[in-house]
Amino acid sequence: MATIQEKPESRDHVGDESIEFLFRIKGTDDEATAMTALLTMLSTGTPGSTVYASNNVDLYWDQRPKLRPVPKTVDETNTKGMWDGILSFVRPENVDPDQVDPDGEYNFEVTGLSAKITQSLETISSLASSEPPDFKGAIGVDGDGKVQGADIIVPQSSFSIVKDLPPATVNATFRTVTVPGLVGKTNDTTFEDYLTGEVLLEGVSGSRLGGVGNWRMTYRFLVSKDATGIEIGDLGTINKAGWDYLWILYEDKEDAVAKKVVKEPVAAYVERVYKRGDFSGLGL
Repeated sequence: MATIQEKPESRDHVGDESIEFLFRIKGTDDEATAMTALLTMLSTGTPGSTVYASNNVDLYWDQRPKLRPVPKTVDETNTKGMWDGILSFVRPENVDPDQVDPDGEYNFEVTGLSAKITQSLETISSLASSEPPDFKGAIGVDGDGKVQGADIIVPQSSFSIVKDLPPATVNATFRTVTVPGLVGKTNDTTFEDYLTGEVLLEGVSGSRLGGVGNWRMTYRFLVSKDATGIEIGDLGTINKAGWDYLWILYEDKEDAVAKKVVKEPVAAYVERVYKRGDFSGLGL
């Protein structure tokens, strides 16, 4: 079991500009366990919080904990399982601006994306030398009877979350099993502001400097909202959840008024093409 004690030379002030708390951690060869013990001091021990009052000046934790194994001596057993840890507090203006808020950073974007559709919302008008055939909303039916469809711009929503996670969370299983198992899946329950099946995990990246400290994780998500009441010719309406895929079957039908054979939708299908996953395993 890891134990931690503040070192006698701790709390070295540099005027009112900064202060360092120095700790000795014993009883573990595991870096993640040692880091957890060090960070626990922020909330349960000295200095007691992420703000330290020094001569009536509030200094703030710079969010860069330092941890290193105690160097070996002639008698190597003396330092086995021992670590030196440092927590630094500085003036607010000296806090690293690249550090992420403990609650994470959320960014979103809405852009236009090209998508092909084969059914219109409504046929507004038509022009023909004789009675125009009624294709029941099918778009771009060519002379061979194929429904070509049309490319339109649809809104594409995306968002990303940046968060620092401890090494104990971003372990080998997290990096090689949990995350790869969720990329390319949709949410199996409500997630952020979205309903089940509306959010697709596009990718995850992580990094940390020097091989110690927290991991900076970036999660990228795409959004496809549920669609309800989609009209399909004379068939009626159909609903489509998030990233499910809608496709339409067309067949030749005779238009008795125009006296022509036309393509009409005769069936519509909503397919599940992405598996769903439990995003609670992402550590957010």
